[in-house]
Amino acid sequence: MDKLWVWVLFLSCVTVSSFNVQFDEFYSRSFVRDHIIVSYSLQDAETLSYNMTIKTHFPGKLLMHVFVRKLDDLPGGANNFELFKMKNMDFCKSLEALRNVSMEHYQNESILPSTFLVSCPIIAGFYYVKDAHFDVSLMPLRIKKGRYLVNIELIQVYEEVTKLVNCKIKVAMRQTVQGRPPKELKTTAPTTEQSEQADSQLEYDFEESE
Repeated sequence: MDKLWVWVLFLSCVTVSSFNVQFDEFYSRSFVRDHIIVSYSLQDAETLSYNMTIKTHFPGKLLMHVFVRKLDDLPGGANNFELFKMKNMDFCKSLEALRNVSMEHYQNESILPSTFLVSCPIIAGFYYVKDAHFDVSLMPLRIKKGRYLVNIELIQVYEEVTKLVNCKIKVAMRQTVQGRPPKELKTTAPTTEQSEQADSQLEYDFEESE
């Protein structure tokens, strides 16, 4: 299967509905804070809201690195393995492919939120995703229960290579336990110390997957 469509199918899970998939961790950072500002929040470990303010036009070519790993069921365990890795993906072509995928569940609306980045070129503006969930029921491929790590990095190639934004996401497919209060996670823009620690882990993950 074409790597672009593998990525499209994976992203098809991120919609406005969900059942037993939880965010264990979500981290995102802008490397060009004078030009891109990101903030985000997690509630009940299942609902993600993400804001991105872009202050300038980004010319040249935009590429993505995407890395997905199956994690050990126990945090810190050694049973981890790579599901797929895609480097130098064309970001604009990915947006176009996602824009053309619709969901019958939602009156054939595109899986790409109209309030977020939907096409190129990327222009200045405020973009957001509100109350997004990870819905594995919409995934055409079978995903096993367990823990997963997704690393995404957006890069601009224009005279030189510039990192723009990254995201690090850990999700877990779990059985819902009735009667147990939901775990609540809240986070906003990371501190400098958090950024350095998460970036170090992100680089390690990519290098280890070579």
